Parts: sequence; structure tokens; C-alpha cells
Amino acid sequence: MRKLFSMAVLSACLSLSVTPVHAAGDLAPAAPAAISPAKQALLVRLDKAMDFEKLINQSTQAAMTSAMDGMRQIFPEMTAEQTKIMSEAVSGVAQKYTPKMKEVTFAAYGEILNEAELTAMVEFYESPEGRAILKKVPEINQRAIAGMSQMNVQMQKEMIVAMCGKMECPQSLKDRLK
Repeated sequence: MRKLFSMAVLSACLSLSVTPVHAAGDLAPAAPAAISPAKQALLVRLDKAMDFEKLINQSTQAAMTSAMDGMRQIFPEMTAEQTKIMSEAVSGVAQKYTPKMKEVTFAAYGEILNEAELTAMVEFYESPEGRAILKKVPEINQRAIAGMSQMNVQMQKEMIVAMCGKMECPQSLKDRLK
């Protein structure tokens, strides 16, 4: 049961990952370019307009709900306590890293977008239309995640099969995932 729970945790973490996979030689982040004070001021406005941390937290919660539903389909013997532990662990770690995700994302905005593009982005998200769209993002995410739920279950199964092809897994787990 311990191996099964470990595989379930690994599968849940993989299914929630939003970090792109890099080639082996591309692991170090690029050196940040200097961001002008004008761009920094625009990024502060953008953060205020978007409420980035709230959006990330809402998206993480929606993804967690879907992932836990999928995990229960793959591992019906998971107890409510195990599901709760997984959910709390993944949510806690995601919340811990949200400020860093924001920092990295906004640094990318500042490095890649020019001042005119940042200004347009800020003005859009400060506009009534931009605010209306931002208010709908949680519902959009929830619907999109729900629509992908079955695909997620299949993806998790395939991930476990792939892992079990490269490491030792209980035969009962392999048999169930075919």
C-alpha cells in the first residue's frame, strides 16, 4: 500500500506540473536583463490589476480538485485520509512557491515585452473589459480543467505505465493500468 500511495503522489505531482521540461543543457535560467524603472512601475500596476497570486491560487485549487478526482479513479483504494494528505501537501507547496512563480513570470514580462507592450497589457487589464475577463478566469479554468479530467486520468495512467517500464512497480499496479 505504501508503494501504491507513493506512486499516487508522484502521479499527482506530475499531473499538476506546469513547468516546461528543458533540454539537459538548458537547466540554468538566463541572466535577468535590467528592467527599467518605467517597466518596473508598469509591472507593479499589472500585478495590482491582475491580482496574480489570487489567479494562481484559484487555478491551483481547480487543478488540485481535478487531479484528486483522477487519482481516485486510478487508485480507488486510496483512503480519504491519503487523498487529504496529498491535497494538502501539494496545495501547501504550491502556495509556498506562488510568490516565486510571480517573480519569475513578471521578470519574464519585463525582459521580453517592451514598454509599449507592457503599457497596452496594463491598460487592458485595468479597463472594464480586462477586469471582466479576469473575473471570469476562474470559471474558464474550472470548465477547462473539468473538460480535461478524463484526459488527465489517461495521461496519469500512461505516466505510471512509462515509469513502471523503467523501475520496479507491483504487478497488480501494472495489471490495473493496462
